[in-house]
Amino acid sequence: METENFKVNKIIQGDCLKILSGLPNEIIDLVITDPPFNVMNKEDLKFTHRTDIIQGVEFDQFSSYEDYLRFTERWVKIIVEKMKHNSSMYVFFAVQYITDLMNICLNHGLKYKGILIWHKTNPAPKIRKSGYVSSTESILFMVKGKPTFNFLGQNKMHNLIETPICMGNERLKDMIKKTKNGKNATLHPTQKPLELYKHLISVSSNEIDLVCDPFVGTGTANVACRLLNRFCIGIELNDNYVQHAIKRLKRTKLKTQKTGIKGWSQNSSI
Repeated sequence: METENFKVNKIIQGDCLKILSGLPNEIIDLVITDPPFNVMNKEDLKFTHRTDIIQGVEFDQFSSYEDYLRFTERWVKIIVEKMKHNSSMYVFFAVQYITDLMNICLNHGLKYKGILIWHKTNPAPKIRKSGYVSSTESILFMVKGKPTFNFLGQNKMHNLIETPICMGNERLKDMIKKTKNGKNATLHPTQKPLELYKHLISVSSNEIDLVCDPFVGTGTANVACRLLNRFCIGIELNDNYVQHAIKRLKRTKLKTQKTGIKGWSQNSSI
């Protein structure tokens, strides 16, 4: 699939606002994304029995709350223009800003469908014991028109989703930054579990639909789409994340294709 000279099924480095501006309107079936939260701890997290998290907070730096809302308004406006008449959007977002995001989406023509809660069963411990452990994240679910919604069964469709955070081999490591023990540090502080993305993509899209993640980070959306036989546009500004995401996508094994998508053939370039 190509849109003019724009090839999908690749992870593209650059400013999502500029890249999305080059796309035709109304081509995206599903948006799933994890944008900056404007809440990140500025200090690295160091642990005794698990890998240190080197925060790398450059992408989460904003001069003010108002500056953050302007940034959010800009990317929402342009992504809504690129969504089809019948399409969906899932956005991971800080709970204290979820109403702001919802109002921005409503102002640009989307309809509210709900808020999902992701419960992290193995959250990072609280370093300063002055509050509760942060074990949940909010996911705003908005739609345009009457999009695809594949109800997977009563037990699978709760608005509370429980999974561990990325650990072990799934968690990408930085090849440059090291922990205090000399091991490779965590690459991205907010890498999302692949199974979580696969679940949401399975519910709100069909095979060969076009999915977009304008803040793709370590490429989880692209990997999930490759496994689920969807097309994907993944956009990321950080060069280090992009290079690791491309390698990750190339390592992803394909299942037998039933729909004839040439974009995910073994011979296609990534």
